[in-house]
Amino acid sequence: ARGERAGSAGSPSGAQGVTAPPAPYLGPIEAPQAGPNSVAGLSERFFQLAERYQTQLADPNASLRDIAPLVRDLESHRDQLAEQLNTLPAGDPGRRLLEEMAALISSESVKFHRGDYV
Repeated sequence: ARGERAGSAGSPSGAQGVTAPPAPYLGPIEAPQAGPNSVAGLSERFFQLAERYQTQLADPNASLRDIAPLVRDLESHRDQLAEQLNTLPAGDPGRRLLEEMAALISSESVKFHRGDYV
């Protein structure tokens, strides 16, 4: 009898068989909309331009005159990145990404205009 009391005293009598209610359904989880001026949209555009630029540089039939409009597109995109940087808060993780992209474009622009690819 004593062993039975110890076993029953160790578990609360009211909690047996009670389960927590299920969490409410919040709906499907969706990715945030990525507009053209969002960090994701600007990043996607950067990678498209960078890939075209790389392809043009690797093409032996492409002249620097053929590549120059693409460099201007990259420089224009760098300006868009700078505008978006001004709207992001200091701690935003997207800032560093946009800063890196802008720096890479600036570096490639200088190399192109300096004649490194002649």
